[in-house]
Amino acid sequence: MPNPVGKLHQIEPREQIGPQTGKLYEYQYHQAAAGALMLLDSTENATCVYCEWHDDYVAESQSQGLYTFYQVKTKSDGPWPIGEFFGLGKLNTKTGQRPLSARKSSIFSNLWDHTQKFGDQCRAFVFLSDCKVDPELQTLLDECKIANSAGELSIASGALFDSILPSLAKREKELTAATLFDFFGRLRTELGLGTVESLDDAKVIIVDRILKASEVKLEWSEGRKMGADLVTIVRARSHEVRGVLPKTVEELRVIKALSISDVLKLLSLSEDGFRLLGEGAGDAVRTLSRLHRFCQRRGIAEDLIPQFCELKTMWSAWWLQHAELIEKLDFTVFKGECLDVLKAHSAGTMTVRELGDQAIALTTKYNGVFKPLEQLKSEQVMGFIISLAVEAER
Repeated sequence: MPNPVGKLHQIEPREQIGPQTGKLYEYQYHQAAAGALMLLDSTENATCVYCEWHDDYVAESQSQGLYTFYQVKTKSDGPWPIGEFFGLGKLNTKTGQRPLSARKSSIFSNLWDHTQKFGDQCRAFVFLSDCKVDPELQTLLDECKIANSAGELSIASGALFDSILPSLAKREKELTAATLFDFFGRLRTELGLGTVESLDDAKVIIVDRILKASEVKLEWSEGRKMGADLVTIVRARSHEVRGVLPKTVEELRVIKALSISDVLKLLSLSEDGFRLLGEGAGDAVRTLSRLHRFCQRRGIAEDLIPQFCELKTMWSAWWLQHAELIEKLDFTVFKGECLDVLKAHSAGTMTVRELGDQAIALTTKYNGVFKPLEQLKSEQVMGFIISLAVEAER
């Protein structure tokens, strides 16, 4: 493999599609949108996904900045023939080789081109389609992932490897038996979501992934809206054509990529909250996320929202300690009085200041009733009233 000669933002792509539309491109956009959601999967170790830049989409890893190139193709009648995949003619039974076809470009050559431009920065290559590849080719790719060299391949896979190697070596730079074997070890095929004619399956899976990732319980309609918004962003990033190369990778990411922050923002998730979800703090994070959305819907100033969240957290901590110690009937009466206060405020007959005064009065009253281990504070009562307001709007 040659040494890498640049990063994604430093090398001109083969092509940029420009503002093209149609079913084929919509299929591609939905695959890229689903790919962007893999940023939420920590096992993928991806930091961003570039849309229509050096390939249909490219995932960049977090740790070493390695690239996984995704080439999306559709075919009305599958599977993909070996000759079409490599740009080769039919097998010559006398020589055991496949000659070069008249095509100047092929699926393979476009993927191989990345090895010449990015060298060891190529982590993997993915051919994603609505059709599978020829079974013989799939078997060869599978064997290359477990064998140590081409010499360890089965008779059938070895014959296929030998039939394509000479012609490919004539056409592609730096291609030898060793480099081709290494390439096949990093090349995988995947079936896309849905079909060109019907993207319903793709949309369903995108929504399902969104619902599973969310900090809060979303309605299906909300998930569909978020999925559609994600595809819209992918489409816009894909249509962005650059006349000159960006000066920095940061500039490229702004115009052509979706980062994990972009995806979380689209799904109304916080990065801290998403991290805590992954660590198992699900219920607490979901509750605070609902509160944050409630405050935004009510037009509450952004600088006050953290204070509201802190009040809710103070109540949750106090209640966690005392839930088993307080009589259920006493708590039911307490909750009823808090709801009455909330209703009065919502009806406009009680100001925020008066709401605070009521919280103080309830604190004094129910410290005498509950006789808690730790005295209830008015801030904690306010936190409970806030949580009741959020629950009322669910």
